[in-house]
Amino acid sequence: MGRKRGFDETTVLDVVRDRFWTTGFDGTSTYDLMEATGLGKGSIYKAFGNKHDLYVHVFSDYCQSLVAHAREQLRDGPHAVLTSPMARLERYVVSLADGWDAWKLSFIYRMQSLPRSVPS
Repeated sequence: MGRKRGFDETTVLDVVRDRFWTTGFDGTSTYDLMEATGLGKGSIYKAFGNKHDLYVHVFSDYCQSLVAHAREQLRDGPHAVLTSPMARLERYVVSLADGWDAWKLSFIYRMQSLPRSVPS
């Protein structure tokens, strides 16, 4: 049986996500992640892999949360009273555009700076 981690993975991923939101992939070094999380380089690599792997993990979690939120809102939210699925979707998308801060969208925009291939 392996040794129990001395950190909360969800908390670390939230901190990492916030750092990537702020500075993007290229603007964030492994040392920045070490400073933000309080973890050593070895702990980060052992738990999450390299910086690219960690970025993809955080971005995947972010996308999954967006999809889960959309499903919930379209099924049970204030838009669910509309009978037409297209009308529900349209109203939901408009509500997103009205409610999102530009800094949240920067995470998606900054995803474009992610290298297409990462050397092994």
